[in-house]
Amino acid sequence: MRATRRGAVANSVLVAALGGGMFALGCGTPEGAGPSSANDQFSSVSLELTTVPSSAQCIRITATPSSGSATVKLFTVTAGSTSANLQLGVLAPGSYVFSADAFNVACASISGAGNWIADSVTATVRPGVTSNITMTFRKNNPVAVNANFVNNVQGMAVNFLNTIIATDSGIVQAGNINPALGVGSNSVFLRPNYSPFDSSTVPGNAPVAVATTDNGACAIRVDGTVWCWGGSLYGEMGPAVAVGAYADTPVQVTGLSGAKLIAAGRYHVCAATSVGVYCWGYNGYGQLGNNTTTNSATPVLIYGLTARSLSAGFNSTYVVAGDGTLYACGYNAYGQLGDGTTTNRLTLTWSDGGIQMVAAGGYHACSLGADGTARCWGYNGLGQLGNGTTTSMYSSPHPIVANLGAAKQIVAGISHSCALNAAGQTLCWGEGILGELGNGITGNSLTPALVTLPVPLTSLYSGPYAPTTCGIATSLDVYCWGSNAYGALGDGTRNNAFLPMRIQMQ
Repeated sequence: MRATRRGAVANSVLVAALGGGMFALGCGTPEGAGPSSANDQFSSVSLELTTVPSSAQCIRITATPSSGSATVKLFTVTAGSTSANLQLGVLAPGSYVFSADAFNVACASISGAGNWIADSVTATVRPGVTSNITMTFRKNNPVAVNANFVNNVQGMAVNFLNTIIATDSGIVQAGNINPALGVGSNSVFLRPNYSPFDSSTVPGNAPVAVATTDNGACAIRVDGTVWCWGGSLYGEMGPAVAVGAYADTPVQVTGLSGAKLIAAGRYHVCAATSVGVYCWGYNGYGQLGNNTTTNSATPVLIYGLTARSLSAGFNSTYVVAGDGTLYACGYNAYGQLGDGTTTNRLTLTWSDGGIQMVAAGGYHACSLGADGTARCWGYNGLGQLGNGTTTSMYSSPHPIVANLGAAKQIVAGISHSCALNAAGQTLCWGEGILGELGNGITGNSLTPALVTLPVPLTSLYSGPYAPTTCGIATSLDVYCWGSNAYGALGDGTRNNAFLPMRIQMQ
């Protein structure tokens, strides 16, 4: 091989090889043959090929300087042959990134990347100095991707056992799907699967919102009707499913119409309709708000006006009225009703004002004020209130530390909380041992910590029985992080996700 600088001859300085294909590229001159004129400040570069890669007809060499335009040359070659003294061109001294690829078609027909490709190599071209580098080629086999990601999402519900997603085509479910969750088999689905509950049964009337109990789920259709499927341990599937029985497919909850919002605790469900808020199911702590502790499969009116926001904790219920007043009822041992006491409430009790939304976790709750101020209350042993302490509990709303900024949405899981702020960031705080914080760290955080996301999210979902959070991106794809013990994150494994992952269909 030859590499020449005006008036000098150099030995081979670059050898590249892969799978039967080799070439040598020279730049500069032997050490000590210093420049003799102004023209000697440039080096002409030639290359020598040995055993051209099988089926290759064209090789492309690119030399990209640290500044300025790249030099690109195409060379017609014959597969399996050799070719010497192919001139790359004259290069000024400096640092270059050399790259190369080979094509199985004639140079006139090439496009995109080659059939053979080499990792780039950085080398310095200097007059009077020989640089030796090696480039290794490999077959450029494209990765076959058969991904079918969940998208066009309308709403979600998340708990410890499973994730249930309402799309414009129907309900998608992943995780521990018991005999009642719309598929008729007691299975663990490690990737989301469609249930029979889809828009094909009633065209144009797909589910638009969903909530999940410990043993079932309920959804609102486009027409405002409510449908439930799963285990009715305390009447939480509505009057059409006997207590102790299962509904293998969705059954309409009679007596409700015009539903807009839906929420579920562990064993009770509530829906906000055009005439008020109704709840049904377990009532051992007064979470149905009807001044009793008697369970009811029939929806009971808990609030007689339209609601702005609705949420349910393990055994508590929260309603934000149209005027921003927050009311709560049910279990209150940790101050999670936010009324300044630890007394259970059998009817809705005033908690706060100026609220635009509320989110209930296991034994804590958070609210978002009209000005974007986020506050939390209830149990705080793991830092889920985000106020920088682990003071065991607060029985009235307490501000989150300032690094959250103005919030646009807030959600609460079993022992953690998350929010979207006005800057487009997602932050979480509280327990993180199962990946609930989404930042790659397994420890707890007493203040909001930034979630490591590949794309911004537009909405968040968690729940009182969920050590997990999911969000919808602007593309309507779903990203989740946290516990995956039952495959609820839909990635094909039971491995917890300490960073957000995009959910892929079966």
